[in-house]
Amino acid sequence: MRNNQTGFTLVETLITMGLTGALALASYGIYNYNRRETNRLGEDIQATISKYGGGKVINLDLMSAEPSFNYLNIKDDANRPFFVLAPNELCTSECDRTLTLKVAPATGKSKSIFFLVRKGYQDEMLKFAVQPENTFDGAAYRGINKNFADPGLSISKFPNLRESPWEKNRLLLLTSEMSFYDCQNSVLGGTGCNITCSPAGKPGSCDFVGKRPLRFLGMVNSDESDLQEITVNEQGDLLHRNYQICRPDASMRCSSTIDIGVIQTAKTFMEKLPYLPGMDNSAYLSPVELVEYYLKKPTFASPDQQTQLIRTRYKLSGSKLVADVTTPIVTGVGELVFKRRNVSNPLIEYRIKKVNMRKSIK
Repeated sequence: MRNNQTGFTLVETLITMGLTGALALASYGIYNYNRRETNRLGEDIQATISKYGGGKVINLDLMSAEPSFNYLNIKDDANRPFFVLAPNELCTSECDRTLTLKVAPATGKSKSIFFLVRKGYQDEMLKFAVQPENTFDGAAYRGINKNFADPGLSISKFPNLRESPWEKNRLLLLTSEMSFYDCQNSVLGGTGCNITCSPAGKPGSCDFVGKRPLRFLGMVNSDESDLQEITVNEQGDLLHRNYQICRPDASMRCSSTIDIGVIQTAKTFMEKLPYLPGMDNSAYLSPVELVEYYLKKPTFASPDQQTQLIRTRYKLSGSKLVADVTTPIVTGVGELVFKRRNVSNPLIEYRIKKVNMRKSIK
């Protein structure tokens, strides 16, 4: 008689346990892989959002940063003027500019880059024309808005010209329509007044001057009659305010110079604005704001992945611009690099290098 028994033999049980263990290990490996991949994709998505979100803010500032050129005194990584612009001459050597923001180990903070950007209200003119002769009564200077008390002649924003940027306690940049060869503004930041690059293409010899307009940064007086000078707190040399204008001869050499000196008032600007027959001798007003970018850790001992890209907006305080609204726009930044390929054009490129989140956590 044959017994029908159910169950597993010891050998079958051991085989089953082995297969189960192998499957469990395989399942755990797949789970671990999927978890790592999910985390990696999550990090990449967050990095992309963070990167391009911050990039949009930088893009908006760069689109309006034209007033920064030949006016802000910022040095690049090689100690050359970053914002020098010489569109009148094709630069052939020492032409590129690179400025790298990276946290210094000893301070937990990087150096800064500043931008002077046009910032107007909706439906407001970003370039408001001013005729120099209209600021005088005979030989006496009366102010840009000398008729401030007359509702029919005042250039104040209300009630006469709603599109005018002119209103009290407003930061405005006064700029001449014409540009001039300025010996205080050379490609390599040296001295001399070479209008052209000579000899062309010889490395290290192309320290020619660039053309730039006269500029004056000021705040509208409380009575709205004129502008008063504004300086940047703790950044005394940020603005190039000195001008030494070159008179070129027929061979495009500097035959003589006009030392205008420091433009400290709108009165100085109007009185010393050079007059060239047949050229537009007017100036224009633009509403502007000053912004600063730098990298910083929350604390000195914070890990690299907490490094933040900071944007600071400056506000008026008395007769100075001081740091006001500080906004972190990207977190986990290893470095931010601004680059110009040639000082003969105003194009500024930038690259945000993110910290590797996994490698930064020990």
